[in-house]
Amino acid sequence: MWYKLESSIWPSIKYLFSLGVPGKPRITNTELEVDVDDFTVTWSAPLYNGGDENLKYRLEWRMKPITVDTEVGIEENIAETQFKITGLEDNSEYEVKLFSINLQGPSDPDIKTFKTKADPGEYHCDSIPCFMYEH
Repeated sequence: MWYKLESSIWPSIKYLFSLGVPGKPRITNTELEVDVDDFTVTWSAPLYNGGDENLKYRLEWRMKPITVDTEVGIEENIAETQFKITGLEDNSEYEVKLFSINLQGPSDPDIKTFKTKADPGEYHCDSIPCFMYEH
């Protein structure tokens, strides 16, 4: 879609520009292991907004391994550059996808994988016998 814009500074100059989808936002979290009860995904805006200043974001998350039956958490129309995810399971791996969206559509996603920490009251064993000692 092409738009015509006339400059108020130089009335004789007219600009033609096309809106496009925005560039990819970047998830800025660096930790690989996160708290299950308090995980806030943070990101930076894309370098290119597609010519539309009104960017919104869509965040998707799903537990791995991913199958056709895997439930997907989705939060849309996020105006800020952060979002707190709740309801995650402990000691699990999650894929998080982040899109920037303007009137022309969504960007390519930035994708990161995080693992939630084990609940401190639980002890996970790979072999039997397994004991948990309290100090």
